[in-house]
Amino acid sequence: MVTYDSRQWEKCKWDLSNLSDKLSCLEKFPELREKFAKIETAYYKGASNSEDEKLKLVTHNDIPFEKIVRYVILVYHRYSPYAIHQQDIIARKFDVCEFIGLNPKGAAVKKMIANQFEFINSTALFFLKHESNMVWLELQTYLEAYYQIMGALVDGREDTSSKGVVDNAKTKLAVVKDVKNIKSEIDSLSAQIFGGDNNLLNYVERYK
Repeated sequence: MVTYDSRQWEKCKWDLSNLSDKLSCLEKFPELREKFAKIETAYYKGASNSEDEKLKLVTHNDIPFEKIVRYVILVYHRYSPYAIHQQDIIARKFDVCEFIGLNPKGAAVKKMIANQFEFINSTALFFLKHESNMVWLELQTYLEAYYQIMGALVDGREDTSSKGVVDNAKTKLAVVKDVKNIKSEIDSLSAQIFGGDNNLLNYVERYK
């Protein structure tokens, strides 16, 4: 199991290094309970019902809420020692899971690591949005421009005259150049926000 000494936790907003199974991070740091209050309510509202249990479905509720909070902070907080010292996002997730007492080979944990739980993805995006608000807003602006331009290219009607074809080609080449510039900015901002887990970018449009 990968652990870090006290010096390596100095920049992290919340030192989660000395939590026992009996001490919740939400109890040790009341601001975390306040920060994640709405998310915590949604977690318990979405608890597996009896039908789910009968079918033995794996859900995000198979992972304790407090563990989800710790996982999100340690994987995505830019000053978490795990984020600083482990650039490989999957290896980082495995290290964090082992550290907080989750079995990386368990069915629910495997789904969490693979970003297959909508609830946990939303929790991560909620955290990232509030931790990097200005960068988040900038990313939203570029994403909106990107999708608008791509939509216009797909839906636009073509002028089939000779001059129209040439003009359309020139316009598209100019637009493609703009799209490349926008995509470059999106990639740069994603790297700042998601700490290497760029798969989360696929969920941004669904998270408001």
